[in-house]
Amino acid sequence: MWSTLRELRVQADWWLKSRLQWSAPVRLKPIGDLSAWVGASPAENRARIEELRATYDLSSWESGCDEQDVLLNLYHLDILDQHLSDLPTPSHALDVGCRAWWNLAGNHSFRPAPWVGIELDGHQRYVDGTTRGGLARRRAELFGGADYQTGSVMDLEGSFDLIFWILPYITPGAFAADRLPGRFFCPEELLDHVLGLLSDGGTLLIVNQGEEEARIQRDLLASRAVEVRDLGRLESPWSTFEPDRYALRCSVNRAGGVERAG
Repeated sequence: MWSTLRELRVQADWWLKSRLQWSAPVRLKPIGDLSAWVGASPAENRARIEELRATYDLSSWESGCDEQDVLLNLYHLDILDQHLSDLPTPSHALDVGCRAWWNLAGNHSFRPAPWVGIELDGHQRYVDGTTRGGLARRRAELFGGADYQTGSVMDLEGSFDLIFWILPYITPGAFAADRLPGRFFCPEELLDHVLGLLSDGGTLLIVNQGEEEARIQRDLLASRAVEVRDLGRLESPWSTFEPDRYALRCSVNRAGGVERAG
């Protein structure tokens, strides 16, 4: 699947990156007074922001988010509120492939649980010398109970009542674009492992990019003992993603087959 020359280059980059783990100090530029920021937002979005603020505690965003973080987490929280608002607060929650954990603020406001974030390429470095892991750990310090781990979810053990999995690698093209060693491209094995981490009656939210990825994801889930609710194309005033994103809500009940999600 992967050309030998490309794979050798990727392996060399990966070897170097895994050994240069140091991250420059992370300097956040927090938004400050969220009410003032809301007042300056487009009028057509203010009503939805106020609905979210009335339901969820966003006070920690003032010290933990810059302006771009606020916009991204409003999108994230809006989607969660639309599609998962019936869920109780989990005892353990997991965010798979969370990169620099841009959505931790939204996770924490949605359900203030002990969140674990795991990212395979956590040593990816930015131009200012910081790394994904360095940025994610700084964010984790600002949101109580959060724990960020660098590594493969295949090595993670435990049981989680709520799992988010945003943009899993299920096509070779998307995987190759992130220059990861070919041994990590195993969509079926990853799916089985993540489903194994999901507690009985727990909820897994999978978000895919584009209709084709969503179709492939549905096909992968169709052959497994899991109940799937197709949430379709995700819509929010703060959506800027291209192509559109689609989501699937999954649940399992190992004692009695699958849990019916409605």
